[in-house]
Amino acid sequence: MFDVQKFRDAKAVPRVKEIPVPNLIKFFGEGEKPILKVRNVTGHELAASKEAVISNARIREMLEKLMSHNAKESAAAICEKLGVSDKTPDDLVRRINMLRYGLVEPEITNEDAVRFASLWPETFYEVTNEIFRLTSLGADLGELNASTVNQE
Repeated sequence: MFDVQKFRDAKAVPRVKEIPVPNLIKFFGEGEKPILKVRNVTGHELAASKEAVISNARIREMLEKLMSHNAKESAAAICEKLGVSDKTPDDLVRRINMLRYGLVEPEITNEDAVRFASLWPETFYEVTNEIFRLTSLGADLGELNASTVNQE
C-alpha cells in the first residue's frame, strides 16, 4: 500500500546531472571542462513548457494583427528572435522551454536557447533529452526511512 506519511516526510531535492559538451569548449574558460549542469523540471515548469507550444501560435497571431502591413517584416524578425513561428515544430518550442527551466548552469534566456538549438542541434537534443530523462525520474529522495505509520 502507498505510504502517505512516508510520501509527506520525504525530503526531495532536484535530480542534477553534469553533461559533457565538448563541441562547446570555446565558450568555457581556459582549463575548464565543457560541462552543462541540468536538473529535472517541476510539474509547473513541465506544464509551462507544454503550454509554450500553444502560446507560440497565439503570440505570432497577435504580433501580426498588431503590426501594419508595412511592418510585417519587423513582426517576422521579432518572432524569429523569440523563436516564435508557425514554422517552428512544436517539439522544438517545448524543448527550448525545457532547456530554459532545466539548465542549472549557466542560466540562459529564451533567445540563448533558440540560438543553441539552431547552431548545435544535436547537442541541444542531447541536453534536453537528459532533462526529460531526469524529469521522468522525479526528484531525488535520497535514502528514505521506513515509516512508522500504517505498520501492522
